[in-house]
Amino acid sequence: MSQFHLKRLKSGVRTSHQVPLREAWTFAINKQARLILLPLFRQLIVDWYEEDGVKFPMISDVAGSIYRRVVDFGDFPVDELIPIRKIMRDFVQTLKPSDKELLKFYFLGSELEENRLFQHKQNPDLNSLEEDLVEDGRIFLEQVSAFTDEQLESYVLQELTEIENIISSGDCLNSLEVGDIIRINENFSDYLDMPYGEIALIEVPGEEWDYWERVYEEERKTIGKKLNSDEGLEWLECWLLPDGNFKVKGNLNFPGARDKVAIKWIHEDMESVLVMLETRLMETYGIREQDINYTFFTKRKNLENVDLSTGMNFFKGQIEQYGADDFESGIKYHLVREVRGDHQIWGAQTSIIIKKQFFELEDQMDLVSAWLIYVDKEVFQLESQLSMREMERVIQTLLDKINADYLKVYGS
Repeated sequence: MSQFHLKRLKSGVRTSHQVPLREAWTFAINKQARLILLPLFRQLIVDWYEEDGVKFPMISDVAGSIYRRVVDFGDFPVDELIPIRKIMRDFVQTLKPSDKELLKFYFLGSELEENRLFQHKQNPDLNSLEEDLVEDGRIFLEQVSAFTDEQLESYVLQELTEIENIISSGDCLNSLEVGDIIRINENFSDYLDMPYGEIALIEVPGEEWDYWERVYEEERKTIGKKLNSDEGLEWLECWLLPDGNFKVKGNLNFPGARDKVAIKWIHEDMESVLVMLETRLMETYGIREQDINYTFFTKRKNLENVDLSTGMNFFKGQIEQYGADDFESGIKYHLVREVRGDHQIWGAQTSIIIKKQFFELEDQMDLVSAWLIYVDKEVFQLESQLSMREMERVIQTLLDKINADYLKVYGS
Protein backbone atom coordinates (compact mmCIF):
# COMPACT_ATOMS: atom_id res chain seq x y z
CA MET A 1 0.00 0.00 0.00
CA SER A 2 1.42 3.41 -1.01
CA GLN A 3 2.20 5.96 1.69
CA PHE A 4 -0.45 8.28 0.18
CA HIS A 5 -3.20 5.68 0.46
CA LEU A 6 -2.00 4.56 3.86
CA LYS A 7 -2.11 8.14 5.16
CA ARG A 8 -5.59 8.63 3.68
CA LEU A 9 -6.77 5.36 5.21
CA LYS A 10 -5.47 6.28 8.67
CA SER A 11 -7.07 9.70 8.53
CA GLY A 12 -10.39 8.09 7.68
CA VAL A 13 -10.49 5.85 10.73
CA ARG A 14 -9.92 8.65 13.25
CA THR A 15 -13.18 9.14 15.11
CA SER A 16 -12.94 12.93 14.81
CA HIS A 17 -13.54 12.62 11.05
CA GLN A 18 -16.74 10.53 11.42
CA VAL A 19 -16.21 9.10 7.92
CA PRO A 20 -18.60 6.25 6.97
CA LEU A 21 -16.68 3.03 6.41
CA ARG A 22 -17.35 1.67 2.95
CA GLU A 23 -16.72 -1.99 2.12
CA ALA A 24 -13.52 -1.15 0.24
CA TRP A 25 -12.18 0.75 3.25
CA THR A 26 -13.02 -2.14 5.56
CA PHE A 27 -11.08 -4.46 3.25
CA ALA A 28 -8.13 -2.06 3.25
CA ILE A 29 -8.18 -1.75 7.04
CA ASN A 30 -8.11 -5.53 7.43
CA LYS A 31 -5.19 -5.84 5.05
CA GLN A 32 -3.20 -3.01 6.63
CA ALA A 33 -3.88 -4.32 10.16
CA ARG A 34 -2.40 -7.69 9.24
CA LEU A 35 0.63 -5.99 7.72
CA ILE A 36 1.12 -4.19 11.03
CA LEU A 37 1.26 -7.63 12.69
CA LEU A 38 3.88 -8.92 10.21
CA PRO A 39 6.97 -8.19 12.40
CA LEU A 40 5.33 -9.98 15.32
CA PHE A 41 4.55 -13.08 13.23
CA ARG A 42 8.14 -13.14 11.99
CA GLN A 43 9.50 -12.80 15.51
CA LEU A 44 7.35 -15.57 16.95
CA ILE A 45 7.29 -18.09 14.08
CA VAL A 46 10.75 -18.02 12.51
CA ASP A 47 14.05 -19.05 14.09
CA TRP A 48 17.38 -19.49 12.31
CA TYR A 49 20.24 -21.95 12.61
CA GLU A 50 23.61 -21.92 10.87
CA GLU A 51 25.17 -24.80 8.98
CA ASP A 52 28.23 -24.66 6.73
CA GLY A 53 28.25 -20.88 7.10
CA VAL A 54 24.71 -20.51 5.73
CA LYS A 55 21.67 -19.54 7.78
CA PHE A 56 18.62 -21.76 7.45
CA PRO A 57 15.10 -21.04 8.78
CA MET A 58 13.20 -23.25 11.20
CA ILE A 59 9.91 -23.00 13.04
CA SER A 60 10.39 -21.70 16.58
CA ASP A 61 9.45 -23.72 19.66
CA VAL A 62 6.93 -21.02 20.59
CA ALA A 63 5.15 -21.32 17.23
CA GLY A 64 5.17 -25.11 17.54
CA SER A 65 3.56 -24.89 20.99
CA ILE A 66 0.87 -22.51 19.74
CA TYR A 67 0.18 -24.72 16.71
CA ARG A 68 -0.21 -27.90 18.76
CA ARG A 69 -2.44 -26.17 21.31
CA VAL A 70 -4.72 -24.72 18.63
CA VAL A 71 -4.93 -28.00 16.69
CA ASP A 72 -5.61 -30.10 19.81
CA PHE A 73 -7.98 -27.74 21.63
CA GLY A 74 -9.10 -25.17 19.05
CA ASP A 75 -7.80 -22.29 21.15
CA PHE A 76 -5.30 -21.56 23.89
CA PRO A 77 -5.75 -19.92 27.29
CA VAL A 78 -3.71 -16.79 27.79
CA ASP A 79 -2.44 -18.07 31.15
CA GLU A 80 -0.57 -20.90 29.43
CA LEU A 81 1.40 -18.45 27.33
CA ILE A 82 2.70 -16.13 30.03
CA PRO A 83 6.18 -15.85 28.36
CA ILE A 84 4.50 -14.41 25.27
CA ARG A 85 2.66 -11.75 27.24
CA LYS A 86 5.81 -9.64 27.55
CA ILE A 87 6.37 -9.94 23.81
CA MET A 88 2.79 -8.79 23.22
CA ARG A 89 3.21 -5.89 25.63
CA ASP A 90 6.49 -4.76 24.07
CA PHE A 91 4.99 -5.06 20.58
CA VAL A 92 1.91 -3.00 21.41
CA GLN A 93 4.00 -0.32 23.14
CA THR A 94 6.10 0.17 20.00
CA LEU A 95 3.05 0.78 17.80
CA LYS A 96 2.19 4.24 16.57
CA PRO A 97 -1.18 5.64 17.70
CA SER A 98 -2.54 5.38 14.16
CA ASP A 99 -1.46 1.70 13.98
CA LYS A 100 -3.27 1.02 17.24
CA GLU A 101 -6.41 2.64 15.83
CA LEU A 102 -6.26 0.44 12.76
CA LEU A 103 -5.89 -2.68 14.87
CA LYS A 104 -8.80 -1.61 17.07
CA PHE A 105 -11.02 -1.21 13.99
CA TYR A 106 -9.77 -4.54 12.67
CA PHE A 107 -10.57 -6.55 15.79
CA LEU A 108 -13.75 -4.76 16.86
CA GLY A 109 -15.00 -4.54 13.28
CA SER A 110 -14.84 -8.33 12.93
CA GLU A 111 -16.93 -8.74 16.07
CA LEU A 112 -19.40 -6.11 14.89
CA GLU A 113 -19.87 -7.89 11.56
CA GLU A 114 -20.56 -11.19 13.31
CA ASN A 115 -23.15 -9.54 15.58
CA ARG A 116 -24.75 -7.78 12.62
CA LEU A 117 -25.16 -11.03 10.67
CA PHE A 118 -26.64 -12.71 13.72
CA GLN A 119 -29.14 -9.85 14.24
CA HIS A 120 -30.16 -9.93 10.58
CA LYS A 121 -30.91 -13.63 10.81
CA GLN A 122 -32.99 -13.03 13.91
CA ASN A 123 -34.82 -10.00 12.46
CA PRO A 124 -34.60 -9.64 8.65
CA ASP A 125 -36.84 -6.51 8.59
CA LEU A 126 -34.94 -3.86 6.56
CA ASN A 127 -36.24 -0.84 8.49
CA SER A 128 -35.27 -2.43 11.76
CA LEU A 129 -31.90 -3.36 10.27
CA GLU A 130 -31.17 0.27 9.33
CA GLU A 131 -31.93 1.39 12.89
CA ASP A 132 -29.69 -1.39 14.20
CA LEU A 133 -26.83 -0.22 11.98
CA VAL A 134 -27.02 3.28 13.44
CA GLU A 135 -27.03 1.87 16.96
CA ASP A 136 -24.14 -0.48 16.05
CA GLY A 137 -22.13 2.48 14.85
CA ARG A 138 -22.65 4.39 18.08
CA ILE A 139 -21.66 1.38 20.21
CA PHE A 140 -18.72 0.68 17.95
CA LEU A 141 -17.26 4.17 18.39
CA GLU A 142 -17.70 3.91 22.14
CA GLN A 143 -15.85 0.59 22.13
CA VAL A 144 -12.99 2.04 20.07
CA SER A 145 -12.62 4.94 22.51
CA ALA A 146 -12.61 2.62 25.51
CA PHE A 147 -10.28 0.03 23.94
CA THR A 148 -7.19 -0.27 26.19
CA ASP A 149 -3.69 -1.45 25.33
CA GLU A 150 -4.26 -4.48 27.57
CA GLN A 151 -7.30 -5.45 25.52
CA LEU A 152 -5.31 -4.97 22.33
CA GLU A 153 -2.62 -7.33 23.65
CA SER A 154 -5.26 -10.02 24.24
CA TYR A 155 -6.76 -9.59 20.78
CA VAL A 156 -3.32 -9.77 19.15
CA LEU A 157 -2.59 -12.93 21.10
CA GLN A 158 -5.79 -14.53 19.84
CA GLU A 159 -4.82 -13.54 16.30
CA LEU A 160 -1.83 -15.86 16.66
CA THR A 161 -4.22 -18.81 16.33
CA GLU A 162 -3.88 -18.09 12.58
CA ILE A 163 -0.56 -19.94 12.88
CA GLU A 164 -2.63 -23.11 12.42
CA ASN A 165 -3.34 -22.05 8.81
CA ILE A 166 0.24 -20.97 8.06
CA ILE A 167 2.45 -23.89 9.17
CA SER A 168 1.97 -27.66 9.44
CA SER A 169 2.80 -30.24 12.10
CA GLY A 170 5.73 -31.47 9.99
CA ASP A 171 7.20 -27.96 9.89
CA CYS A 172 7.41 -28.01 13.70
CA LEU A 173 9.40 -31.25 13.74
CA ASN A 174 11.80 -30.94 10.84
CA SER A 175 14.12 -28.46 9.20
CA LEU A 176 12.48 -26.53 6.37
CA GLU A 177 13.18 -27.37 2.76
CA VAL A 178 12.76 -24.93 -0.09
CA GLY A 179 9.29 -26.29 -0.87
CA ASP A 180 8.25 -25.86 2.77
CA ILE A 181 9.40 -22.23 2.78
CA ILE A 182 7.45 -21.51 -0.40
CA ARG A 183 4.31 -23.18 1.01
CA ILE A 184 4.53 -21.26 4.30
CA ASN A 185 5.02 -17.96 2.47
CA GLU A 186 2.06 -18.78 0.21
CA ASN A 187 -0.11 -19.50 3.26
CA PHE A 188 0.96 -16.22 4.83
CA SER A 189 0.12 -14.38 1.61
CA ASP A 190 -3.38 -15.89 1.86
CA TYR A 191 -3.62 -14.59 5.42
CA LEU A 192 -2.58 -11.11 4.23
CA ASP A 193 -4.91 -11.43 1.22
CA MET A 194 -2.05 -10.36 -1.03
CA PRO A 195 -0.47 -11.93 -4.13
CA TYR A 196 2.31 -14.40 -3.38
CA GLY A 197 5.75 -12.82 -3.57
CA GLU A 198 4.85 -9.30 -2.44
CA ILE A 199 5.40 -9.95 1.27
CA ALA A 200 7.21 -12.99 2.73
CA LEU A 201 6.96 -14.33 6.25
CA ILE A 202 10.32 -16.07 5.84
CA GLU A 203 12.64 -13.63 4.12
CA VAL A 204 15.30 -15.38 2.07
CA PRO A 205 18.12 -13.35 0.50
CA GLY A 206 17.81 -13.76 -3.24
CA GLU A 207 21.47 -14.63 -3.73
CA GLU A 208 21.13 -17.61 -1.39
CA TRP A 209 18.31 -19.34 -3.24
CA ASP A 210 20.56 -21.02 -5.79
CA TYR A 211 22.73 -22.40 -2.99
CA TRP A 212 19.73 -23.59 -0.98
CA GLU A 213 18.15 -25.30 -3.95
CA ARG A 214 21.37 -27.16 -4.71
CA VAL A 215 21.67 -28.23 -1.09
CA TYR A 216 18.05 -29.29 -0.59
CA GLU A 217 17.69 -31.03 -3.94
CA GLU A 218 20.91 -32.91 -3.12
CA GLU A 219 22.67 -31.87 -6.28
CA ARG A 220 25.92 -32.07 -4.33
CA LYS A 221 28.25 -34.79 -5.50
CA THR A 222 29.25 -37.67 -3.27
CA ILE A 223 32.96 -38.22 -2.71
CA GLY A 224 34.94 -40.62 -0.53
CA LYS A 225 37.33 -39.53 2.22
CA LYS A 226 39.60 -41.53 4.50
CA LEU A 227 39.05 -40.73 8.16
CA ASN A 228 40.48 -42.24 11.32
CA SER A 229 38.23 -43.98 13.85
CA ASP A 230 38.80 -46.33 16.76
CA GLU A 231 38.84 -49.12 14.18
CA GLY A 232 41.56 -47.46 12.09
CA LEU A 233 41.27 -45.77 8.70
CA GLU A 234 37.81 -45.93 7.16
CA TRP A 235 36.34 -44.70 3.90
CA LEU A 236 33.34 -42.47 4.51
CA GLU A 237 30.88 -40.96 2.05
CA CYS A 238 30.96 -37.15 2.04
CA TRP A 239 29.06 -34.36 0.35
CA LEU A 240 31.09 -32.15 -1.95
CA LEU A 241 29.84 -28.66 -1.14
CA PRO A 242 29.45 -25.85 -3.68
CA ASP A 243 32.42 -23.99 -2.18
CA GLY A 244 34.75 -26.97 -2.70
CA ASN A 245 34.76 -28.16 0.91
CA PHE A 246 33.28 -31.47 1.99
CA LYS A 247 30.91 -32.59 4.71
CA VAL A 248 30.67 -36.13 6.06
CA LYS A 249 27.30 -37.70 5.39
CA GLY A 250 25.46 -38.07 8.67
CA ASN A 251 27.04 -34.94 10.17
CA LEU A 252 23.64 -33.62 11.20
CA ASN A 253 23.79 -31.10 14.03
CA PHE A 254 20.12 -30.10 13.95
CA PRO A 255 17.89 -32.69 15.73
CA GLY A 256 14.98 -32.11 13.36
CA ALA A 257 17.21 -32.85 10.37
CA ARG A 258 18.48 -36.06 12.02
CA ASP A 259 14.94 -37.25 12.69
CA LYS A 260 13.86 -36.54 9.13
CA VAL A 261 16.83 -38.36 7.58
CA ALA A 262 16.45 -41.30 9.98
CA ILE A 263 12.75 -41.70 9.12
CA LYS A 264 13.60 -41.51 5.40
CA TRP A 265 16.32 -44.19 5.79
CA ILE A 266 14.02 -46.50 7.78
CA HIS A 267 11.13 -46.10 5.35
CA GLU A 268 13.11 -46.33 2.13
CA ASP A 269 16.31 -48.31 2.64
CA MET A 270 15.41 -50.59 5.54
CA GLU A 271 11.90 -51.25 4.31
CA SER A 272 13.25 -52.15 0.85
CA VAL A 273 15.59 -54.66 2.49
CA LEU A 274 12.75 -56.25 4.47
CA VAL A 275 10.42 -56.43 1.45
CA MET A 276 13.11 -58.31 -0.51
CA LEU A 277 13.78 -60.48 2.54
CA GLU A 278 10.10 -61.49 2.65
CA THR A 279 10.30 -62.60 -0.99
CA ARG A 280 13.41 -64.71 -0.28
CA LEU A 281 11.79 -66.29 2.79
CA MET A 282 8.67 -67.26 0.82
CA GLU A 283 10.84 -68.77 -1.92
CA THR A 284 13.16 -70.57 0.49
CA TYR A 285 10.56 -72.09 2.83
CA GLY A 286 7.50 -72.27 0.57
CA ILE A 287 5.45 -70.04 2.87
CA ARG A 288 2.98 -67.23 2.25
CA GLU A 289 3.23 -63.57 3.20
CA GLN A 290 0.70 -64.06 6.01
CA ASP A 291 2.97 -66.75 7.49
CA ILE A 292 5.52 -64.04 8.34
CA ASN A 293 4.83 -61.82 11.32
CA TYR A 294 6.97 -59.30 13.11
CA THR A 295 7.51 -57.84 16.54
CA PHE A 296 8.89 -54.32 16.36
CA PHE A 297 10.35 -52.98 19.58
CA THR A 298 12.24 -50.05 21.05
CA LYS A 299 13.54 -49.61 24.57
CA ARG A 300 10.18 -48.03 25.42
CA LYS A 301 7.55 -50.11 23.66
CA ASN A 302 6.81 -53.39 21.84
CA LEU A 303 4.43 -53.92 18.93
CA GLU A 304 3.77 -57.65 18.55
CA ASN A 305 2.51 -59.77 15.66
CA VAL A 306 2.09 -57.03 13.07
CA ASP A 307 2.76 -56.78 9.37
CA LEU A 308 5.73 -54.98 7.87
CA SER A 309 3.93 -51.73 6.99
CA THR A 310 2.46 -51.34 10.49
CA GLY A 311 5.86 -51.94 12.05
CA MET A 312 7.65 -49.38 9.90
CA ASN A 313 5.03 -46.77 10.79
CA PHE A 314 5.61 -47.66 14.45
CA PHE A 315 9.34 -46.93 14.05
CA LYS A 316 8.50 -43.62 12.35
CA GLY A 317 6.23 -42.63 15.23
CA GLN A 318 8.88 -43.51 17.81
CA ILE A 319 11.47 -41.31 16.08
CA GLU A 320 8.99 -38.45 15.76
CA GLN A 321 8.12 -38.70 19.45
CA TYR A 322 11.54 -39.34 21.02
CA GLY A 323 14.07 -38.40 18.32
CA ALA A 324 16.61 -40.38 16.32
CA ASP A 325 19.21 -39.81 19.06
CA ASP A 326 17.20 -42.14 21.30
CA PHE A 327 16.52 -44.86 18.73
CA GLU A 328 17.54 -48.29 20.02
CA SER A 329 15.28 -50.81 18.39
CA GLY A 330 14.94 -54.21 16.86
CA ILE A 331 12.79 -56.57 14.84
CA LYS A 332 11.83 -60.16 15.66
CA TYR A 333 10.84 -62.36 12.73
CA HIS A 334 8.19 -65.05 13.36
CA LEU A 335 7.70 -67.68 10.66
CA VAL A 336 5.16 -70.53 10.72
CA ARG A 337 4.30 -73.39 8.36
CA GLU A 338 2.70 -76.81 8.30
CA VAL A 339 4.83 -79.69 6.98
CA ARG A 340 3.07 -83.09 6.88
CA GLY A 341 1.07 -82.19 9.99
CA ASP A 342 4.09 -80.77 11.78
CA HIS A 343 3.44 -77.18 12.96
CA GLN A 344 6.79 -75.41 12.63
CA ILE A 345 7.68 -72.09 14.27
CA TRP A 346 11.06 -70.38 14.01
CA GLY A 347 12.63 -66.97 13.51
CA ALA A 348 15.39 -64.56 14.47
CA GLN A 349 16.03 -61.03 15.69
CA THR A 350 17.73 -57.94 14.23
CA SER A 351 18.92 -54.92 16.20
CA ILE A 352 18.72 -51.42 14.69
CA ILE A 353 20.51 -48.65 16.57
CA ILE A 354 21.35 -45.05 15.67
CA LYS A 355 24.31 -43.43 17.40
CA LYS A 356 26.97 -40.78 16.94
CA GLN A 357 30.62 -41.48 16.21
CA PHE A 358 33.64 -39.21 15.94
CA PHE A 359 36.28 -39.40 13.22
CA GLU A 360 39.62 -37.69 12.77
CA LEU A 361 40.61 -36.23 9.43
CA GLU A 362 43.58 -38.00 7.91
CA ASP A 363 46.86 -36.08 8.54
CA GLN A 364 44.93 -33.56 10.68
CA MET A 365 43.87 -33.28 14.30
CA ASP A 366 40.37 -32.00 13.53
CA LEU A 367 37.45 -34.15 14.63
CA VAL A 368 34.20 -34.55 12.72
CA SER A 369 31.09 -36.44 13.79
CA ALA A 370 28.61 -38.57 11.90
CA TRP A 371 25.40 -40.29 12.91
CA LEU A 372 25.48 -43.96 11.96
CA ILE A 373 22.81 -46.63 11.81
CA TYR A 374 23.76 -50.15 12.91
CA VAL A 375 21.82 -53.11 11.51
CA ASP A 376 23.31 -55.93 13.57
CA LYS A 377 27.00 -55.73 12.64
CA GLU A 378 26.46 -53.78 9.41
CA VAL A 379 27.07 -50.02 9.73
CA PHE A 380 25.79 -47.26 7.44
CA GLN A 381 25.91 -43.49 7.50
CA LEU A 382 22.68 -41.55 7.79
CA GLU A 383 22.19 -39.65 4.50
CA SER A 384 23.81 -42.52 2.58
CA GLN A 385 21.65 -44.62 0.30
CA LEU A 386 22.13 -48.39 0.32
CA SER A 387 23.54 -49.84 -2.88
CA MET A 388 22.17 -53.14 -4.20
CA ARG A 389 25.36 -54.84 -3.00
CA GLU A 390 24.84 -53.49 0.53
CA MET A 391 21.19 -54.54 0.47
CA GLU A 392 22.16 -58.05 -0.61
CA ARG A 393 24.71 -58.21 2.20
CA VAL A 394 22.11 -57.26 4.83
CA ILE A 395 19.51 -59.67 3.37
CA GLN A 396 21.99 -62.54 3.37
CA THR A 397 22.97 -61.84 6.97
CA LEU A 398 19.31 -61.94 8.03
CA LEU A 399 18.61 -65.08 5.97
CA ASP A 400 21.57 -66.83 7.60
CA LYS A 401 20.29 -65.98 11.10
CA ILE A 402 16.76 -67.16 10.33
CA ASN A 403 18.00 -70.35 8.67
CA ALA A 404 20.34 -71.05 11.60
CA ASP A 405 17.37 -70.96 13.97
CA TYR A 406 15.39 -73.29 11.71
CA LEU A 407 18.24 -75.82 11.55
CA LYS A 408 18.73 -75.61 15.31
CA VAL A 409 15.06 -76.52 15.94
CA TYR A 410 14.16 -78.80 13.01
CA GLY A 411 17.48 -79.91 11.59
CA SER A 412 18.11 -80.25 7.87
